[in-house]
Amino acid sequence: MDSQLVIVLIITIITGTNPPCISAKQQLARGWGDHIDWQTMVTGAELAKHAKKPIMIVIHKSWCGACKQLKPKFSSNSEIGDLSRYFVMMNLEDDEEPNDAKYSPDGGYVPRILF
Repeated sequence: MDSQLVIVLIITIITGTNPPCISAKQQLARGWGDHIDWQTMVTGAELAKHAKKPIMIVIHKSWCGACKQLKPKFSSNSEIGDLSRYFVMMNLEDDEEPNDAKYSPDGGYVPRILF
């Protein structure tokens, strides 16, 4: 389960108030660009297969300083936004990172962008 969603649910339970509206698109973007059509691993793999598009995966960690520095640069870069339509974009955070070695071809550093 997404860590942001868990936090919202905990706040809702404790305070008894309704959570702020967070769209599914914003949940997948996680600040990496709401204008980008982010997909989960499962839906993204299926979409790439049917649309015959290459995949771009951004792997990052919520605690990572370098990831936090890259995020606003990535999300505000209009060229990345424009080019993203030619890819199936996947944004994987924390525990969503696959354990398969093919997702860390040159080490498990973060942030990591794979094609």
